[in-house]
Amino acid sequence: MSRRPGVPSGGSAAEIAADDPRAFDKRAQLRPGRLIYVYYIYEQAFQYFKLGKASAAVVLFFVVIVGLTLVQWLAFRRRVHYTT
Repeated sequence: MSRRPGVPSGGSAAEIAADDPRAFDKRAQLRPGRLIYVYYIYEQAFQYFKLGKASAAVVLFFVVIVGLTLVQWLAFRRRVHYTT
């Protein structure tokens, strides 16, 4: 399978990171300031090899995303009432 250098093959983030770790750098350059926390996780895991710190950051990030999802779900829930 021939690929162009620097062009990720697609798939999950782990596959992209395995193919070309610089893909995260390129995405951070496209939108500076918006991926700071994700880039922090990437740095801790793949540049400094502090996998425990990166794992804890990912779990915290997951909890925040789930929390925001629940808040939005409760705030914007539409109730449907069927009449018989």
